[in-house]
Amino acid sequence: MPIVEITSWEATDAYIADPSIFKPVVEGITKSDGCIGMHSGLAEEDRKRFHNFIVWETLEHHKALTSQPSFAEWLKIIQSVKVGESKTYHVDFVKDFTPALTAPTTEILRMTLNEGKTKEDLYNILSTMATKIDAGNAKYAPVTWGPTLEDSNTFYLTIGWDSTKAHIDFVSDPGFSPLVGTLREIATLEMFHSSLSSSG
Repeated sequence: MPIVEITSWEATDAYIADPSIFKPVVEGITKSDGCIGMHSGLAEEDRKRFHNFIVWETLEHHKALTSQPSFAEWLKIIQSVKVGESKTYHVDFVKDFTPALTAPTTEILRMTLNEGKTKEDLYNILSTMATKIDAGNAKYAPVTWGPTLEDSNTFYLTIGWDSTKAHIDFVSDPGFSPLVGTLREIATLEMFHSSLSSSG
């Protein structure tokens, strides 16, 4: 399975007004050796939080990016479109992530294990939830998740939906909502929804 680089930051007003200023970075990286594609967009929740998913054949292909002649110029552009620091993780998803990243709305969930909880605890509840979601939301299956290479306690999950409302309606069902409560007991959650643009 390819490695997915996930970077997030708060977007500048300049980017929000004109997302095309990021285009040279998108075009350059997606043409790089080992890059399978890129998916990026602003969060619906605040229209400021930007997520960028870059799919790499291997982690080594991403590391090799820094040696490209245009890398310094891309960094300048990235600095111009973000406020403050960015966070980058590399995720080894357990299932195909393409349906989620190319859906009309992508649920992006970062999960950090709570004290005393384990990866097995998390995977057990996610497997139960995924079975129900995939059955009721089949056209964007599978629900997928995976560990970050940077932090053994941090994981990402992605799910494709027709809309944020479709997601909220689904998880609010009395037959499903207790599972969300169990998940919150296991991990601290940070969730966003985004309509991602795909390139490459």
